[in-house]
Amino acid sequence: MKTTTSLQTRFALLSVLMAALLVTLFAGNSYAQTDLGCSEEFKIEHQFANGAEWEMCWEERLNEGIVYYDIYYTTSHGLRRKVLGQMNLAQIHVPYDNSENRYHDVTDYGLAAPNSSGNNLLTLAAGECPNGQLYGSTRNLICKQTHDHGYAWKDYIDYGVKETMSIFNVSRVQRYYYIIAYEFHDDGEIEPTVAASGKLQAYLYSNNSNYQPHEAYGWEINEIMLGDIPTKVRGVNHTHNYWWRLDFDLGGAANDVFEEIEFLPANNDFRRVMTATTYTTEVARQTSPETFRSWRVKDTVLGNQDGHSISYDILPNGSNVYRGPSVEPWTQNNIYATTSRACERFISHNSEVLDCEGNDNVVDFTDGEVLTDTVVWYGVTFHHLVRDEDDSRMPAHAEGFNIVPRDWTKENPADMQPLASTAVQLSSTVQSERPFASINANVFLLAASFVFVVGTVIVRQNTKNRDN
Repeated sequence: MKTTTSLQTRFALLSVLMAALLVTLFAGNSYAQTDLGCSEEFKIEHQFANGAEWEMCWEERLNEGIVYYDIYYTTSHGLRRKVLGQMNLAQIHVPYDNSENRYHDVTDYGLAAPNSSGNNLLTLAAGECPNGQLYGSTRNLICKQTHDHGYAWKDYIDYGVKETMSIFNVSRVQRYYYIIAYEFHDDGEIEPTVAASGKLQAYLYSNNSNYQPHEAYGWEINEIMLGDIPTKVRGVNHTHNYWWRLDFDLGGAANDVFEEIEFLPANNDFRRVMTATTYTTEVARQTSPETFRSWRVKDTVLGNQDGHSISYDILPNGSNVYRGPSVEPWTQNNIYATTSRACERFISHNSEVLDCEGNDNVVDFTDGEVLTDTVVWYGVTFHHLVRDEDDSRMPAHAEGFNIVPRDWTKENPADMQPLASTAVQLSSTVQSERPFASINANVFLLAASFVFVVGTVIVRQNTKNRDN
């Protein structure tokens, strides 16, 4: 009887240990998360005709406006991974050419701050979102639409059509209206853009004493009567610097590094030599159109079935570059990579919003820390040379960039079959592209089989002891 009780105890302990092992394996797997960190009303998702899917959460913040987080992409052949932990605008910096105004719209005004007529984050009418879906907890704030985006690929008589999910919201800051949009393509690409419309903010008038000295800073757009005096009107030229905060979590928050790729001239400019520089500590870099410079965030652990590390490229799009005075040090670079910190949310005037001494702008954030949970701060510039057509309703003008998957899969997902139920570990440091369900099914079967075999042995031993 004593032997039987001992065996039962050992079997119970073994079962508990195996259950703990199962929990550990399930929880530790990078694909174990199937639910987003938000309720249904704050969830946006769309599955395309080819089977690819985007999923994400959103929230409203006083300064940033709409923030998207827990952003997942599933390829057309069924591979689901996290791409971004968070994505939002981190500043709209608008310096005027005559330097009489230098705005920081996100921190100084707030993209969702209350104003005299309601809120800077506008309620969207149904007509602003044709054939789309409106989102909002108490009012319509976000529009989601889907549309074709031209060729996905073309090969002889064969072709594919790319589909896109577009989401946007609108924030008003004084006389400007910002249409803040993101396009999520069925191939995993993301295009963040900001379009500016509304009315010109600053003018110069010929009856003003400062008109003649400043006429080089604006474009004459109109002539009006001020009282009985004919007055020429110039709109002041200015710059829009849009900055995004991109918290990359490729397959998870850990193991992401920042890499710069460029092509240096060689052999009397007949050749271009590719170089790739990996940064494991915080860094600030400039664009370099002459060397085709771009960047990527790369995961050092996860890889595709060819053994290549998964990554996302950050591709510049546009030719304008702004370099400001020394009191605006963040304008001396176009991209920064830092480690995620709660006190680091805005490109500039950060300490004016947050109680974080010594962290006024992104230059202060970039202090040599080792990159762990990598955040990329990327800025694009549009210099607005005013024209007659900007009076009185200004046509929307947009700027943005592209975030493109690199080596996310071993080939174009359009050419791939659905993922098999088994996969091979690539190496001790690079994990293969295995779907969550397949891995956990195999782990469960293996563990269950082990428990069954050991249990059978124990039961047989127990029976033998009883017979004796």
